[in-house]
Amino acid sequence: MIDNLLHLDFAYDYMFRISKKALDDISELDRDFHLIHVAYPDIRKKAIRVICEEIGKWETVTTPVKTSDPEKVEIAKRKIEKAVSHLDLSLVFRETYNNDHRLRAMGFRDEFLLVDIWAIDQDTAEQAVKLIKDLDFDN
Repeated sequence: MIDNLLHLDFAYDYMFRISKKALDDISELDRDFHLIHVAYPDIRKKAIRVICEEIGKWETVTTPVKTSDPEKVEIAKRKIEKAVSHLDLSLVFRETYNNDHRLRAMGFRDEFLLVDIWAIDQDTAEQAVKLIKDLDFDN
């Protein structure tokens, strides 16, 4: 992780403190990571994804938004991000994959916007799922 942070200005200041405290005092290490997460939210989002991948747990919501319309996709992404912005999570947007070779031969089917919700606790993930499912994507 430290290697990945080296391109950021603040990382050098924390690098040796973090590596030393990882062995000595875990509570001080936690405080240092908290400071990094507050100052650089993208790092927290990456950390959440790493933890969720490690434990193999995240939620996926399929939206009714067709990915054939890039403008609607961008509007939907902004709506989703705004709706869950108060929650401690990370989102990954992707699309369904309905059109394998067999289905393409039979005719094109629409693909839809998917949202992967990466959250450390299940309550946060469930809240995000509910908020996203309750959104009105037609307006």
